[in-house]
Amino acid sequence: MIFDFDKFHIGTYIMGPHTKENVEWLHEAGIDFVIDGGFTEELLDEFAKRGMGVFLNGVVPGWWGGDGERAGQLKDINKLESYELGVRSVKDHPAIWAIDVGDEPSALDFEYYGKITDTVHKADPKRFAYLNLYPGYASVIEKTQRSCFQLGTATFKEYLEQYVKYVDLPYVCFDHYPYHSNRELDPHCISQFFADLDNISEICRESGRHFWIVIQVNNNDEAPQTAPTESQLYAQAYTALAYGADLISWACWYPGWWSHNVLDRDGKKTEQYDKLCRVNPVLHALGNEIVKYKNVRTDLVGFKKGSDAYAQISDTGIKGRPTAAGKVVSSAETKLFKGIVCPEGFSMTVGQMVSKSGDGSEALMIADSTDYGGRGSSYEVSFSIPKGKTATLFKGTSKTVLKAGPNGLCKIPMEPCGGFLVTLP
Repeated sequence: MIFDFDKFHIGTYIMGPHTKENVEWLHEAGIDFVIDGGFTEELLDEFAKRGMGVFLNGVVPGWWGGDGERAGQLKDINKLESYELGVRSVKDHPAIWAIDVGDEPSALDFEYYGKITDTVHKADPKRFAYLNLYPGYASVIEKTQRSCFQLGTATFKEYLEQYVKYVDLPYVCFDHYPYHSNRELDPHCISQFFADLDNISEICRESGRHFWIVIQVNNNDEAPQTAPTESQLYAQAYTALAYGADLISWACWYPGWWSHNVLDRDGKKTEQYDKLCRVNPVLHALGNEIVKYKNVRTDLVGFKKGSDAYAQISDTGIKGRPTAAGKVVSSAETKLFKGIVCPEGFSMTVGQMVSKSGDGSEALMIADSTDYGGRGSSYEVSFSIPKGKTATLFKGTSKTVLKAGPNGLCKIPMEPCGGFLVTLP
């Protein structure tokens, strides 16, 4: 297998201009792979030279769930033979990491997708099938007169359970876009984001799969000066890492959908390019450490009822949709970290992790969740570590040995929409 599932990766959708210059821009911005098609061998060579890759689409029949009108019809439209022929037609190249087999399918098509992914793997054992799922705000089966439903199940949790039952892939990947615009924050959208992260994290822990997520560097507000802010990029990514994500993809590099993409339709850089150039190196620095651990629990610390933070996790705006508010605690703790708290009036997401090596070491990925618009203020996160132990702080692209105070107390500054990782052997 060319792709290393044990490494942290950052990807993006839609390359745009298929030029050497654009490959260099992707590389400079910390992008490891692109989900797109139509690559020449010469361009693939440029990816390979930089240790980058592509999730190749367009070589097997495409599929997008859309509004759910075709749910359950995949097996009647796309025959298995066409997937095998498509994969076998692909010339072997080290930059081709995966074969894109579809986007946002219904659970009614998962059993057939299990056959598709097996077919892809058998046709080319070096590569895997890439399949991205719906977010939890997609429509569900209800007792109404609606003629089509996207998820094909009654709940998002059931949708994920059906995926794990039928599709034998080592990851769960889904997209979720919590920001429609940065002019006015919709707490329902943020609450849906937390609810989805909670469900995905749980199913990944239960099934032992990797947690992959597609988040937004763009939005659907066409007005000038409304591009997602750097704080909003960090807020999405840090929270996803706190829930156990070990691969992040940005939508979109070049216009595939929505506005304020990294490149405009003329292939020129937008302000989002410079933002990714600052954000992605930080995510790589954290992700390279996070992949040494596995997420075992995520707590929401603070989130006092009546606060803006609580409003952003307590109501999805979808009838009957469970929220993540049940994970709210006044303080969190692990076997080694005790009294993990923030001051009253602030809120944070605390991902608890244990070493994959089994050596007993632990880690915390903590993300500020006080205000998803980035309008909060700084504060201190505090916790205690055992006497004689030394923790390491990964914040930004820096690595620092933590000096504990009396009783092993550690205090770390947290900025609005900020985040950091602490490891403890």
